[in-house]
Amino acid sequence: MSLRNSPRAVEFEPNSGLHLNKMLRGIKASDQIKQRISLFVKTALSLFGHLIILVPSTGIPQSDFEADEKTKESIRGMELPEIEARQFEVVVIRASSSGRVFLMDDRNQSKPRVGKVLLLKKNILSPPSMAVRVIRIYENKNQFAAKRVKRYGNTDTLDPANTLVAIEKIAELKPYQTVEDEELKDEAELDELEHPEVKEAIATAEQTKKEIQQTNQKYRHNFSKDLPNTKKFDSVLDAEATKDELADLEDSSDETDGLIAKNKDILDPDRHLIGMDFASVINVNELGKSMFYSAASFRYGLTLVRRAFFLGKNFQDSLTIEGTVYYYKAYNLDGNLDAYTLLPFSGILRENFHVSDSLAFFIYGGILYNNVIANIGGSDTTIAALGGLKIAAGGGILMKIGPRWNIRMNGGIDSICVGLALRF
Repeated sequence: MSLRNSPRAVEFEPNSGLHLNKMLRGIKASDQIKQRISLFVKTALSLFGHLIILVPSTGIPQSDFEADEKTKESIRGMELPEIEARQFEVVVIRASSSGRVFLMDDRNQSKPRVGKVLLLKKNILSPPSMAVRVIRIYENKNQFAAKRVKRYGNTDTLDPANTLVAIEKIAELKPYQTVEDEELKDEAELDELEHPEVKEAIATAEQTKKEIQQTNQKYRHNFSKDLPNTKKFDSVLDAEATKDELADLEDSSDETDGLIAKNKDILDPDRHLIGMDFASVINVNELGKSMFYSAASFRYGLTLVRRAFFLGKNFQDSLTIEGTVYYYKAYNLDGNLDAYTLLPFSGILRENFHVSDSLAFFIYGGILYNNVIANIGGSDTTIAALGGLKIAAGGGILMKIGPRWNIRMNGGIDSICVGLALRF
């Protein structure tokens, strides 16, 4: 049986063109999908290539991949977080002698904060040269000091006057922790950067140290039994001194020696006196005649001038101003059981004559004001007689009995006193 005579053939032939068109349209759609997939893959590879170029400037430094195989595998498996960073130019001014700390010029006034880590590169596309941590800011100079934390490739140090690109992570960093020895080294190198003249001072100090050691060795050799033990030279203190400081020390030493010698020549080195006395104050009685009244007194003296007239080594003078307050009572002056309370005070100028550092004689002159502060049954006539101004004049002696304590005795037309005086 032929197909033409077959019932199925009769049914198939009318639909065969439709099936062919569908197949052709399917093939065309498949080609379009393939083209789109190819374009997508090319675009993805291009983007991936650009990312690979950018990785050295913000990602893991190339030199870190020079670690062992385990480190390489762990780095390949890391998923690096996205960071916000900024870049600015810096110029290396100078490096410390160890090459670990650098003084840099912040020409753009970017002002990185202390503790921040900067990745330094020759330009934005070049590999990293060094990573440093900012350890001090000099705001008035637009400079900062930074300490090396990592070297990359063959970079050993940073040459002065080189302009570098610094990349700084904006996000907050973990505070920098260090041991005490590292901090001391950092401070020493900062001092070296801030004060370049310190190198010259160290050399001078070392030379002085050698000369002192040679001198000590010479005297030990010749007079070893007579010489005391010589204290070792303090190299730490000497290393921190500059020429000017050493000159200041010498000048101050000379001045101090002069002051000590001068003070040794002064027999009265103290300026202040505070004293308390048992006193007999001279005033009138009921008959208007002078008599002594037992009193207590407190006094303060201030030395104004030393060696005003007498400049000898064993005989000197001084001029002192002194104020004294007395307190005493008087009874039955009018014969009717009357009582009076007095609070006199005096002001005198005292001229002292020192024959040694522990003994001085003096004369004084001034005024005494008898002040009646209260009375019981007293008359106006008696109150007026007890009060008023009187002349104070006399002489006395000061005798040292301890490092600061003196016995003070004086007598005159105003009072007789015996007491203790503190000099300082």
